[in-house]
Amino acid sequence: MRRAVVFLLALCAVATWAGLPPLTAPARPVTTLMLTRAANDVVLNWTTAPSTTYGYIVTRGVLQPEFRAEKIVAITNNLTWTDVGAITRTVLGVPVNEFYRVYAVWRTPPHPLEPRAWRNEHLAVPRDQSQICLMTVDNGEQFTLSPMARILGRDDTWRMVAARSSSTQFLFDLYNFPTNRPPAGTSLVTQGNPGELYPSTVDHEGFYAGLVATVGSADQTLTSLTARSIPAPTVLGRVNQVVTVGWTAPPEDVAGNVTAIQLYRSNQGVGSDLGTLVGTYSATALQGTDNITAITPDWYCFYAIRLLFADGTTSDFSASSAPLRR
Repeated sequence: MRRAVVFLLALCAVATWAGLPPLTAPARPVTTLMLTRAANDVVLNWTTAPSTTYGYIVTRGVLQPEFRAEKIVAITNNLTWTDVGAITRTVLGVPVNEFYRVYAVWRTPPHPLEPRAWRNEHLAVPRDQSQICLMTVDNGEQFTLSPMARILGRDDTWRMVAARSSSTQFLFDLYNFPTNRPPAGTSLVTQGNPGELYPSTVDHEGFYAGLVATVGSADQTLTSLTARSIPAPTVLGRVNQVVTVGWTAPPEDVAGNVTAIQLYRSNQGVGSDLGTLVGTYSATALQGTDNITAITPDWYCFYAIRLLFADGTTSDFSASSAPLRR
């Protein structure tokens, strides 16, 4: 069964009036917002102060850290509204957790000469904007995932945390990005990488999942992803002190997410040693070289690779190669 609504947000907004500012901020008209479950419905009840005549706009949005995206779902003069089927509702075919806001607006604008306290400041307006993308990592239950999304070329490096529908399905409402304009035609980068706690070791195996997609003009389901192992490199040969290291191409569900490959050398092969960057190669490269002349004789060299993604972030390290003795 769909998880119950987990967030309640009371809010406010009334008409503006271009008078002098009061000595104290006016009270917000909607002072409480309570939710109760009735079978598969959610019943909203709210109170209003000061006592006067308002109309109400009810909005709803996907529960994410930023509450910018919301859609108007009801306009009423009552102090209650029932969201029919809220408990079982799905978005793009998956269960969804949501938040609500209630805006109070004057049914009849107050006379300019009425006391300021009766008019209340205009504090917010419903945006009535939403555009949702669904990302699925089909083996997400095997990992602790922290899915993120970024629109390339917008909002600097701001990345959005996903709304979790399950361990494999995640929603991004693109109107939660700071830039307040339609996202259609932009390049959306989503990452479903496992939240690893440790860097590369001989036994450690890095995983990643992600894609770059062109945003359409409506809600859309993105290509399903699989969290895959980052291939461990292999020492292919050595001529004097120049070592050739090779690896297999990192698999991608959608081409374009991996933009480069970094080759690292470690002299310990354990997590406390992040190693030295040997070189950065194209996403299609399958080998690199390393001159180990400066390495202390008899020390061991381990090699690992790391992926660079389109949004500027990097993956975990792969598992290390077998050791090579200097």
